[in-house]
Amino acid sequence: LKFVHAMPLSQGENETSPPADGKVNANDAAGSEQQIEPAAKRARLQTEGRFSKLFPPVVDRYFFRHYDPRDDRQDQFVNRHSNGLLVVGLASTHPVVTEKAVKVETSKIVKENQISGKRKKGGTWFNGKSILCTVTTQSGSSYQVRCGVNAQLIEFNEQIVTNPGLLDRDPEAEGFVAIFQVKDPTQAPVQCRKLMPRKDFLQLRSLEE
Repeated sequence: LKFVHAMPLSQGENETSPPADGKVNANDAAGSEQQIEPAAKRARLQTEGRFSKLFPPVVDRYFFRHYDPRDDRQDQFVNRHSNGLLVVGLASTHPVVTEKAVKVETSKIVKENQISGKRKKGGTWFNGKSILCTVTTQSGSSYQVRCGVNAQLIEFNEQIVTNPGLLDRDPEAEGFVAIFQVKDPTQAPVQCRKLMPRKDFLQLRSLEE
């Protein structure tokens, strides 16, 4: 280890020390605070950045994320869990996100869906083109949300009916549309073969992670 010895001050130089009367200049104090604040902010942002890399969102940790891009930009996502569950919803690029949802009306087949027990028996089986609901936006436009997979409906997110704003505020998490399951969890990847991985989807839509 190398030790650096402080050099004595030459004549005419003054050490930075509090004034003899103990009073601190207001301008000096303000300047010090201004220097400390940006430094603290930078440290906080750096810490948050490291934290987000070490502990990514729950969706990224437990799901394989897939997308169904469409020419009309009515993109949807399918998040696949290792246990075979499939979460379906609107991608952040869907027009509903910018137009703001004001009403969500479930389709007849969803309303008639009946499930029971811990194993979610009795749920209706859907195909990829089945309509889950219709979303109306502030502009007056209506969009139909498709199932996107061939699977059994075990839950429709009723929160988006009572609070349609979830679809544009948090479409790929709390604002999901429905949850499906397949008979055999090993078949869940098969349902996503025709879908696009998240990395490719972001590149297609010129988005950043």
